[in-house]
Amino acid sequence: MDMFFIKISEFLPFVDESSFTGNYKSKKHLIESNFGKFITELAAKTQYKIQDTETIIENSKPKFKNSKMCFSISHSNDIAAVIFDKHNIGLDIEFIKERDFNSISGYLNLPVKNPDKLTFYKLWTNFEAEYKSKKQKLTSFILEKDYMCSISSFKHEKINLYEIKSKGKHKKIDLQNINPENFKYESIEFNEL
Repeated sequence: MDMFFIKISEFLPFVDESSFTGNYKSKKHLIESNFGKFITELAAKTQYKIQDTETIIENSKPKFKNSKMCFSISHSNDIAAVIFDKHNIGLDIEFIKERDFNSISGYLNLPVKNPDKLTFYKLWTNFEAEYKSKKQKLTSFILEKDYMCSISSFKHEKINLYEIKSKGKHKKIDLQNINPENFKYESIEFNEL
């Protein structure tokens, strides 16, 4: 199982903003969602050699139309992430900050009253990851000191974690037209953590 993530603020200066697509409630959500799709397509094409990255929605979840590789996307604040596996998988990531923990816990029907911050975020991301993968085995960890990350997968496996880094040699990146030849380690690199 491989997880790829990107710090949006590192890449945003190199993005052709006219390539953003979708109708979202805010510009922030538009940007995060487009980066989630971008890293999914980039990793699929460069790391897994999946050329046809057309997606469809099946059981309320995106999947590749012509590949059995499973993936799950999540984004929060300055991070967009995607995880790939051979089996159904769910990923959720949340930026850790102060919130009305009791109100959200009640809304999500979380099993803890008055949770501390880390317990709340672990339960919340577990809830979201399980929802995306239909309640499987859970793994949670802190990513980049400020993000809680949960993965729901078929079985507990090693998670290979890759940060997609900018080398700052970009022309303008079209987030919707990803050709692996344009990303031949001249402008980005996949750093295994």
